[in-house]
Amino acid sequence: MKTYPSIGTKIDFSLSYHLFDKLDGSNIRAEWSPKQGFYKFGSRTQLLTPDQVPLYPSIDSFKAKYGEEMSSRFSKAKYERAVCFFEWAGPNSAFGSHTDPVDAMNPVLIDIAVYKNGLMPPEKFVDFTAGLEIPKLLHVGKISEELFQSIRNRTMPGMTFEGVIGKLKLIDKGSCEPIMFKIKSNDWLDKLKAICKGDEALFNRLK
Repeated sequence: MKTYPSIGTKIDFSLSYHLFDKLDGSNIRAEWSPKQGFYKFGSRTQLLTPDQVPLYPSIDSFKAKYGEEMSSRFSKAKYERAVCFFEWAGPNSAFGSHTDPVDAMNPVLIDIAVYKNGLMPPEKFVDFTAGLEIPKLLHVGKISEELFQSIRNRTMPGMTFEGVIGKLKLIDKGSCEPIMFKIKSNDWLDKLKAICKGDEALFNRLK
């Protein structure tokens, strides 16, 4: 089962990107096939089992919200297999911790990987998921110093607390996976530092 790639912080400011709001939840993956539908679910590192609370309830929530529609779209596109990646988060989710009741949690589709093609480029992802909930698309184009600082200072319109994810704008019609990076807000980083209580190794791993 395909895992979600690790996202770095390196940015080529000469290129154009799609910037999406970064949701502070847990990354869950859901594998689909034409015969079985969505049949396999996992966290970032392992398959989900019933004892994994609060992540396991994300399965039913995802199926209820996206299952039928995504299955229809995958079948229409004649995909052999696909993996949906989504964030599982509630109003008080932060740094991988979830304290909200299950009925307050929400799955939000963040990426799709198609068998033999890899992750959809951002333009295709936005088009393919039209009408469904995905993270807010905040900006398309180059990243100026002013824009970068507005993300750091959390003044960029539409962004929430953590920051943004940038994906390389589709330049040609190839199927290569998009280049991605993250920009975290200073407020989020400061809060993480406080939680880590001077543990630099933990801070660097989580940031």
